[in-house]
Amino acid sequence: MIWALLAIFFLSGGVSGVSGSMLTPEYVNQVSKRVDTLIPDAARASVAQQTLSELNQEAEKFQKIFLDSGEQLDKAYSDHSDDGRQAGRILDELNADWAVEQKAAIDLRFQLRESVTKQEWTELFAFLE
Repeated sequence: MIWALLAIFFLSGGVSGVSGSMLTPEYVNQVSKRVDTLIPDAARASVAQQTLSELNQEAEKFQKIFLDSGEQLDKAYSDHSDDGRQAGRILDELNADWAVEQKAAIDLRFQLRESVTKQEWTELFAFLE
């Protein structure tokens, strides 16, 4: 049950109401697999891969935080004497961590965008349509 709540929480954009979903390592890997095929210039492809590697590290870091918070929430919900205060604190902290991760991810996406052409950018993310 708690995992479903967390998924809904983040897939709906968290408390901030920002639309969007979680960045996952799987998503980054899908984009990364397309780089060598779609970017013919080896130097630019290497820069793009480096940026995607950093983006993947951010995604993996947040994924660990997300999973750890699930364990903490399981414990908090088991403590019926807490009136949900601890769970609220955990979710607030998780939302703050999510915002930090999103900022880092956006910065890295801009970095990636600067290293590829407009056509390459469009093709890299065409699988999302």
